[in-house]
Amino acid sequence: MSRNRYEEILSILHFNNNEEAVTDPADPKYDKLFKVKPLADHFRHVFKGSVTPETMQAIDEMMIPFKGRHSAKQYMPKKPTKWGYKLWCQAGMSGYVYDLEILGSPDAKGPPPGVDVPNLGESSNVILRLTKDVERKKHQLFFDNFFSCPELLAYLKLQDIFAVATLKANRSRGCPISTEKTMRKRGRGDIAQFSDVKAGLVICAWYDNRRVLTISNFLGKNPVSNCKRFDRKTKKDVSVPRPACIELYNKFMGGVDKADMLLSLYRTKHRSKKWYHRIAFHLISLAAVNAFVLYREVGGEGSLVDFLVDICRCLLVESQDLGDSSDDEATTPLRQRSLRANQVPTNIRHDRCNHWPLQCEKPQRCKWTVVSGELDFCAQSVKCTFVSLAQPAS
Repeated sequence: MSRNRYEEILSILHFNNNEEAVTDPADPKYDKLFKVKPLADHFRHVFKGSVTPETMQAIDEMMIPFKGRHSAKQYMPKKPTKWGYKLWCQAGMSGYVYDLEILGSPDAKGPPPGVDVPNLGESSNVILRLTKDVERKKHQLFFDNFFSCPELLAYLKLQDIFAVATLKANRSRGCPISTEKTMRKRGRGDIAQFSDVKAGLVICAWYDNRRVLTISNFLGKNPVSNCKRFDRKTKKDVSVPRPACIELYNKFMGGVDKADMLLSLYRTKHRSKKWYHRIAFHLISLAAVNAFVLYREVGGEGSLVDFLVDICRCLLVESQDLGDSSDDEATTPLRQRSLRANQVPTNIRHDRCNHWPLQCEKPQRCKWTVVSGELDFCAQSVKCTFVSLAQPAS
């Protein structure tokens, strides 16, 4: 395929029918991401139906780098990727992404459809939507304090979904948690636990470099383990008590971050003025990363770049077997390269007859005519005819 053919296909690449788009923002069916909705829905269906979900799953955000103009673009000044589209992703410890939502689409608003599903706010509703298909009593979820609140963990408890999350102090709902100043006086490794027997919740406070709050509907501080921390006073590693909820959270919270890391290694950096191209290429790259994770799970060897190269080779071989190359040549003829005019022979160039330019009367008809003796040679000129002083021009 030629470059011009590729650019032509890219210019008319669409994933939805533009004639069916709702352009009025006041319409309930209006969708900012209408152009990529079928593609996103397809990948969500394939991701969830291809494998058996892992027991430990994390829910976190993912950014698609983009600095163009679009109303769904987000600015996150404290993140490594400050501009782009934000995704809510549900991934396992292996880095496989099972489900995702693009912030700005109608599907990423409100609680999921169902009977007696509470509306817990935009951040907590993300957890409710992504866990609507999670099997009961078989999975444990981990997410950060952006999503968590006691009402969310209590509802998940009723649905037999186990979860551990960090918690913001202003969402503790009156729990008598020790202040950070008090825990600092007690020293590193101080642990305080508070339980709500009726709701089945446990809030645990742990002081490391600062106070950390966690909330869970199935796990508390026990069993307490030890972790190593560097002591600046003694200049040595010391053993610090650590609650079980913190240990489990640190171990299984990095699924989305691992998928994001794999994506960033060989990201499809295709510059385009069309905003939906960036989302589409990101979803395709995410599908390749998920395939690589499954490939390694079944015993495959090699790095991610080797796996991507193998995918490209397989696609090229398949396209040749289908005869795409012959069809492409028939529809898009190759550009004929213009033949270069014959150069003046070396013996004429070095015959020392002093060839000088002479103005032509009709330069459009005859270009670069060299007269030397009885021979006429055609070179490339615009307005001049070369004539030898050895023979006057007629």
